[in-house]
Amino acid sequence: METGWRRTGTEHRRCPSRLGGAVLKDLLVQIKNLAKARERRFSERFARGELSTLIELLRRIYG
Repeated sequence: METGWRRTGTEHRRCPSRLGGAVLKDLLVQIKNLAKARERRFSERFARGELSTLIELLRRIYG
């Protein structure tokens, strides 16, 4: 996966310049699921599961 540099404020941050559509879709779904869990006050265990999946996706992206 290619990575590029994107300037944010006074610091540089590593950021993937090309992400597959499936990865972005998975990421979006996880963010929505986490928001739903929080909004509907699902069990803490469910929310933790959603959050850990989201973190794993981010680790895959930013490696």
